[in-house]
Amino acid sequence: MREDFLWLSVHSLAEAGPIVVFNISSIRSDAFLITGHKLCLVRLPLLTSGALEDMTRRFLAAINNQGLQFYHDSNLEVNAVLEWLWDAAASHILGELGFTQMPRDGRWP
Repeated sequence: MREDFLWLSVHSLAEAGPIVVFNISSIRSDAFLITGHKLCLVRLPLLTSGALEDMTRRFLAAINNQGLQFYHDSNLEVNAVLEWLWDAAASHILGELGFTQMPRDGRWP
């Protein structure tokens, strides 16, 4: 009975939309997806703690570059980090949630 209550409580949290919780460690990385009707785990093998630390450093260095002379290189670096984030996590999570195409009305949940 208690498990049923917990199940309903967790799923009720996602009434307004999916919830994604990341677990990143030196052993493995996953995303827990909670929706109104399911709870699942998505393995994220490219999202290692070392890669995340490296990409965080790169991103922070890029956005903290001051001056117009650094704009082009900083922009390239931010784009590289975002591409990695897409490949390592976002594409897997959005695919599992069924968000594979632009909504017809243009409004994302």
